[in-house]
Amino acid sequence: MKRRDFLKGAAGTAGLPLGGTAFGAGGEGEKPNIIVILADDLGYGDISPYDGWIQTPNLEDMADEGMKFTDFHANCPVCSPTRAALVTGRYQQRTGIDGVVYASGDKLVHYHGLQTSEKTFAEELKQQGYATGLFGKWHLGYQKRYNPLHHGFDRFVGYVSGNVDYVSHRDHTGRHDWWHGLERVREDGYVTHLINDYSVDFIEQHQDEPFCLYMSHEAVHSPFQKPGDPPIRGPHAQKRTWDAREAYRVMMEEMDAGIGRVMRTLQRLDLDRQTLVFFFSDNGARDPGSNVP
Repeated sequence: MKRRDFLKGAAGTAGLPLGGTAFGAGGEGEKPNIIVILADDLGYGDISPYDGWIQTPNLEDMADEGMKFTDFHANCPVCSPTRAALVTGRYQQRTGIDGVVYASGDKLVHYHGLQTSEKTFAEELKQQGYATGLFGKWHLGYQKRYNPLHHGFDRFVGYVSGNVDYVSHRDHTGRHDWWHGLERVREDGYVTHLINDYSVDFIEQHQDEPFCLYMSHEAVHSPFQKPGDPPIRGPHAQKRTWDAREAYRVMMEEMDAGIGRVMRTLQRLDLDRQTLVFFFSDNGARDPGSNVP
């Protein structure tokens, strides 16, 4: 199978808008590494590969070296259903996640999540000998029984809610929401940077075996916070006085910089020609993002 046909078969069925790198150097039967990079609430008209208003040079390089998809349809306009469909390959209604799993005390929503009877791509790949890791957003169940470790991921560092303060790591109810596996931990750091750091470490740790990395970014979802901004949730919270549009732009640039780190890591470890990398968003943007055209 030709490289272009292989990429079209791997990415086209999922409707992914951006994919690289060059694949095809490995021998027959060699398992490609797989990296799925998911942005949150990113608009079609935001990034520069689609003539958007934010310069994202690393995503431009991906588009130039790989394939760019221009007819992408999210299966739902909100987070939890799109992610349920992504990890299972099934319509979200069939997974039981047809709406947002909210961070509230309402047992009807807070105690709901993706059942372990559902089969995820991580479980399928583990059966094929892949190391699997998820860093960032889960949003498919708050309770430990719904944790990514119970859905085929060997390692999980991130948050289980829909969004957290990028600095204090608190969800919109004020609860601290940062996990290492099944344990809630305190860890300093800007969320985007932490996701990038753990993703690069995962690649380095598993460079000698096939791996699947699900890099699930919070960016560019609200709250709109740049590196260095104060927390807006928690005991040291400050009222946001900075410009949301400027914060959104910097948040996107930070995510793009981290994607560049991942790509350079693949090149440094001589993995770039045996790794499939996909970048897309769960659904479209809200203000100040752009869904043009």
